[in-house]
Amino acid sequence: MSFPHTSWAGLRNRNSDAVFAAEIRLRSNHGVKTGHSMHRAEDQSNPAAPGSDDTQQKRLQFADIELDMMSHTVRRGNKRIRLGPTEFQLLHFFMRNPTRVWSRGELISELRPTGTLQPRAVDQYVLRLRRALNAHGGKNLIRTVRHVGYSLDYAY
Repeated sequence: MSFPHTSWAGLRNRNSDAVFAAEIRLRSNHGVKTGHSMHRAEDQSNPAAPGSDDTQQKRLQFADIELDMMSHTVRRGNKRIRLGPTEFQLLHFFMRNPTRVWSRGELISELRPTGTLQPRAVDQYVLRLRRALNAHGGKNLIRTVRHVGYSLDYAY
C-alpha cells in the first residue's frame, strides 16, 4: 500500500521515529481484517464520530502477541518486546494480514513506499523482528517461505 500524496523521504532525516509513528498511525486507519478464527482484533478506541479516524482498530492480537497502537508497545505473553520503528511497522502489517505470504517486493512497498529499501534489507528486518519476538521463548510465528516471502502464521 502506498500513499502517493505523502512524501516521507524528506522527513525521515529529521526525525525518523516520529515520522514512522505517524506513518504507522496513518496506515492503521485502514482497519483490520478479522476472518480467521485463531486471531482477533480488538477495538480499544474511545467513542468518536462515525467515519472518524479514532474509530479504527487500536489493539491487535495474534496468538500470544499483542500490539497496541496507542502506546506503541508490543507484548508477548506477559513480556514487553522492544522494537525499532521499522520492525514495529512490519509486525503491525503482518498482524493486520496474518497467514498470508508476502513477497519482499510487497513488504518493501509497505515499509518504504518511496522504494528506498533494498530487498535483502527486508530479510534483516524480519530477522530482527523474529529475534525480538522469540527472545523470551515461545513458538516462532514468522514463517519463511523459500523463494516466496514471509508470513505471520500458526502453522510454522
